[in-house]
Amino acid sequence: MSSTKIHNESHPADIFKIITVAGLLSKYADRVFTSKIDVSQTQYAVLSIVGASKSPVNESEISYVIQRGLNSVSTLVDRLVQQGLLRRTRSEEDRRVNYLTLTKSGREKVEKGLDAHKLLIKQMTGILTKEENQQILASLNKLEEYIPKITLEYGDTLQQARNKKRQK
Repeated sequence: MSSTKIHNESHPADIFKIITVAGLLSKYADRVFTSKIDVSQTQYAVLSIVGASKSPVNESEISYVIQRGLNSVSTLVDRLVQQGLLRRTRSEEDRRVNYLTLTKSGREKVEKGLDAHKLLIKQMTGILTKEENQQILASLNKLEEYIPKITLEYGDTLQQARNKKRQK
């Protein structure tokens, strides 16, 4: 057996290890963000996406980016609106669509969250060598590019969703 073949073989538990570590990281990130800025990591992600966008963002786009169901995103957005961090504006072209913008408090929360974000990066990458960090990032980037290619049959990509929206 060649070394390449051995390298490409994996054990069934490998994917479970990736999922488990992702879950642990998510849970820890939630604790850090909640303790530092009183919003979860997922809520912070929504605020960051809305704040970073140059064009209006709707809940469907948020749903795709954070890989959560639309119902979950609507609940998240409801809480952020109630907390005064997000503002919903109904589309004039399509009354079913709500666009999201940050309030002043939301922008301040995003700024404060940068420290929590930096802390997470420092803690998670601090135990690894520079080479290990680069290797993990390269591997995650490959997976991020590959997974949508093999899962197209289960749903639209963000670009397909945007193209459909434009056609309506």
